[in-house]
Amino acid sequence: MHSRLSLPVSLVGSFFVAFASLAGCSKDTAPDSGPYAPRANDVAILFPHPEMGEDDLLIAMSEELLPAALFAQLGDSDVGLPRLAEGAGSTDVYPRLRVTSARLDPCFDNVTPCQRQVRLVAQILFPLTSDPEPPSLSDASIHLFYALDDEPFVNLLVALRALGSERGPLGVHPGLLREGLDSSYAQAMRAALVTACEAGTLTRFTFMATGRSKNWFFGIFDRASDGSFALSTIPGTSMTSDSFTDQGSPGFRFGTPFAVSWFPDSLLATDSTQALSPTEYSEGVDRLARLANPDLVSTSDVNCAACHVADTTRVQASLDRGASRPETSAFDFPASLPAPDVPPTGFGNLHAFSWAFEEPTVSARTAHEVELVVRALSSEGFRASLAPQLRALLE
Repeated sequence: MHSRLSLPVSLVGSFFVAFASLAGCSKDTAPDSGPYAPRANDVAILFPHPEMGEDDLLIAMSEELLPAALFAQLGDSDVGLPRLAEGAGSTDVYPRLRVTSARLDPCFDNVTPCQRQVRLVAQILFPLTSDPEPPSLSDASIHLFYALDDEPFVNLLVALRALGSERGPLGVHPGLLREGLDSSYAQAMRAALVTACEAGTLTRFTFMATGRSKNWFFGIFDRASDGSFALSTIPGTSMTSDSFTDQGSPGFRFGTPFAVSWFPDSLLATDSTQALSPTEYSEGVDRLARLANPDLVSTSDVNCAACHVADTTRVQASLDRGASRPETSAFDFPASLPAPDVPPTGFGNLHAFSWAFEEPTVSARTAHEVELVVRALSSEGFRASLAPQLRALLE
């Protein structure tokens, strides 16, 4: 879902190799002393896809995380919002919501003063009944933003640090793959996140709802000063709703245009992509790359759908032009930081750090943001911002 811009595990296709290899990564024993220096998987946790019998081994949605009444506004005809997943019909999917990823951020959107934050993504776990069918995660998702004071934020860092630091590129959490969702390791991780996140500190609730025929709908609820939540205007627009339709198939695409300055609409359709001159195509790639670079584009400047569509557009446009990999751009990422290892995004996959059914997904934007978070949490500036007793916990 919309983040700063405001993946049992049964992996399929080329993603199996990319992510299953993480299972062999070993962890480092948590150091007893020395400055806190996390790795990507220490501060961005993508839970494995549950297998049969593991429905309750992911964090279930609760009133303590997200009030059911707030979630119920999705699909409420009086509010005029779509159901989270049209395919679920009128079924109440709130009890089937499971947290699939979590991200920590010491200074969300670089606002002053810094806002410590934990963000959770939750998806519907099918089947909706007790039928003995393999579990499957819905394409639809919600994104929950919790603001933390310094003490609970540092306590969460300490709790996760005690589990050990995980090597490997950002992806399905290697420690959870190694230990299993039913392990004491996973239980401790779930407990740390639930302890840190509570409805009283929820500041934003966003959603990516799904319709039929590859339709996606986005919206944002923000907390008002009186504690109530109301729909907010989508960044970069004057509307409280946002959407995208990706019709066709790989090699025959015709997605709906956005008509906004920051997105190259010509790359949404196969015919128009192939008709571009090399210069025009490179200019379009540059605009997509800018969307993935948090140093260049803020979440407060662009609409949700355009950001979520950027990766799949870049991959599919490159295939339309006969290339096997997306073209690189000068705007990909600051030269001072290593390029993140992100596998290609499949057609119709609009996820940023969650699951598109059985496809685990890390968007380029997410990988870039997490790299910056790792750098920030490892910095003297972050430690200096803490009270002495909190700083001592990380040294």
